Amino acid sequence: MYKNESKRTVWGWVAVVWGIDTCSRVLLQKLGIDVEPIISRDLAAYRDFYQTYRAKHEAEEKAEKEEIAKAQNGQAGPVSYFDGTGAGLFGTYLLYALLTIITCGFAAPWLNCAIQRWRTKHMVVDGKRVTFNGTGASLLGHWILWEFLTVITCGLFAFFIPVGLQKWNMNHTYYEGEKGAEDSRFDGNTFQYIGYNIMQFLLLVVAFGLAYPWTHKMILRWQTKHQLINNDQLINNDRLIYDGTALGMLVRALVVILTLVIPFAFLASPWAYCWLWRYQYSHTHVDHSSAE
Repeated sequence: MYKNESKRTVWGWVAVVWGIDTCSRVLLQKLGIDVEPIISRDLAAYRDFYQTYRAKHEAEEKAEKEEIAKAQNGQAGPVSYFDGTGAGLFGTYLLYALLTIITCGFAAPWLNCAIQRWRTKHMVVDGKRVTFNGTGASLLGHWILWEFLTVITCGLFAFFIPVGLQKWNMNHTYYEGEKGAEDSRFDGNTFQYIGYNIMQFLLLVVAFGLAYPWTHKMILRWQTKHQLINNDQLINNDRLIYDGTALGMLVRALVVILTLVIPFAFLASPWAYCWLWRYQYSHTHVDHSSAE
């Protein structure tokens, strides 16, 4: 028994190393899969890629920060950005997470609303700050219904909850200082959501998890393009778009993953998520080409 487990472990590591080396030859060096592997050369390709990536995106981050500072001081046109901090999120998340645990999940609607309220109030889309007016009490009825339907369908209805929750959240999201969120909505559907997640799973398996930034971008673009925010000044709602890249999110996404898999690293997750959201929301804009 132990011998078989040892063999599986060894072959598992062999597969991981082979996958990493193959990605270097095929994706980074463009040499082809049939080229003889040279470990030193293939590892050097990762190092060169990281150095180039770091230099490029440090310059982009600096330029984005300067543009945001100018916009906040009225010296530039409207831009999109996120100005929340990990310390602010940590307090909110810790309080409601503890309440959720103490109440055996009963406080989950309040946790969702607290995080959503905090997240949106730090989100600016093309110069307009976003806000959220949903409450745990108003979500509770939906939550109980979703849980009941999940039980009686032997778990099948659980696939519909993520999209249902996104629809509810968007119905309570609007621009600060405008009437409200009555016309804001999310118009994606569960079958699209399931399809994208199946595609993500298959790509992650094939690429040994290395494709995560690309699959995350794929799902994020789908989610964003189905978000519409009520605009009092226009007949049509503002449909959002996301124009970020997988490389731009690469290190940020990996840091978030590490906070979820490394013991006790979850304590750093608020800072990791805020770092991720700063990039995400700086690349979230109104799609002026759409007509609603």
